[in-house]
Formats: sequence, C-alpha cells, structure tokens
Amino acid sequence: MNWKFRRGHVGIGATIGTAVVVAALLGATTPAFAAVDTPPAPAATDGLEGLSDEEVALYQSDDLKRIEIDAFSGAVESVEPLTAKQLTQALGEANDLSTGPAAAGSSARSVATGCTSTSPCWYGVGPVYDYSFTLGTTNGTWGNRGDFFTGNYYAKLCWLDPLVSPPLLPKTYCMPERNGKNAVIALGTTVTGKQVNLSTTR
Repeated sequence: MNWKFRRGHVGIGATIGTAVVVAALLGATTPAFAAVDTPPAPAATDGLEGLSDEEVALYQSDDLKRIEIDAFSGAVESVEPLTAKQLTQALGEANDLSTGPAAAGSSARSVATGCTSTSPCWYGVGPVYDYSFTLGTTNGTWGNRGDFFTGNYYAKLCWLDPLVSPPLLPKTYCMPERNGKNAVIALGTTVTGKQVNLSTTR
C-alpha cells in the first residue's frame, strides 16, 4: 500500500516537474508580449527600382549625368553618363537670354533670368527666358520649362500637369527627392514650373 502510494506520489511529482520544464521551455521561445510591426527604414534606392545597379551608382555619385524623370509621377526613369562636351552642347542648345521680366510670384533674390555654366538653371523652351535659382525653396510660375541643370547642388522640382490647361486646375507633380549633383534633369516634355528646392544635401 505504501509502495503504491509512493509510486503514485512519485508519478504526480514527475508529472508536475515535466510540466514545469515544458512551461519553462515554452516561455523561453515565446515572447512575453507581442512585437509591434514597424515598417523598415526606406532604402537609399527607394524609387529607383527600375534602374540597373550601374544607373543607381551613377545617380548617387557626383559625376556628370542626365536623369530622365517621368513628368506624370516624378519617378526616375533612367540615368545616363554625360561628358563635359555633351553637357556643354546640351546647355548650349538651351536659350541663354540674360535679361528679361521677373518670373511671376518669385522673389528677385531667389530667382533671376539668365544662367551661367555653373548656376542651377531651369531652361526655357524658346523663345522664353532661362531662370537661375539660389539655395532654398523658390515658388513661382515659370511657363515653358525644359531641362534643369543642378550645378553643384541637389534639386527637387515641382511642375503642373502638362496635359491640363486653364481654366481647369492642373495637378502639381513633384520629384520625390532632390536629384543631383552635376545633373541635367529632363522631364521629357515642356512643363510649367511651380517650385525649385535647392540644397547642398540630398
């Protein structure tokens, strides 16, 4: 009788001991609280998914380049290297009118007509004036804009939907981030510029 009691007692103890060990193991593998899902930090190449590794490397460099932008989303479509000679030719094909009327709604301190070979410049599609810009954010209305040269800066541009004309209110498109340095930014169509944001950092 005592043996059976002891045997049953030992069995209960072993069962309890096993349960404690299992609970401890489960506790070690199961977190005490549910983890909060946090979105991953944006990668340096977000928005560049359609580009090759070589295009991404060129985009992120300070080398001379031509960046093609989708005028209806602001997304980067392609990046091509430019030689100094090609850059001179590209900028030489743009109008270079040194004087002209002030751009509508612009501060005279932040935008001027005419461009130098090194100044950030939004070229006019002729016959209209080119506009050069200074650091910071400049708002205005600049019709018939073509390519933009960033010079030694990074530039983020905003423009009106090129397919919508007054009296309708066209949507404003913006590049998702500043592009540059030493870049010709090409929108592939003539647009009405609305904002230029220039910085020494991306």
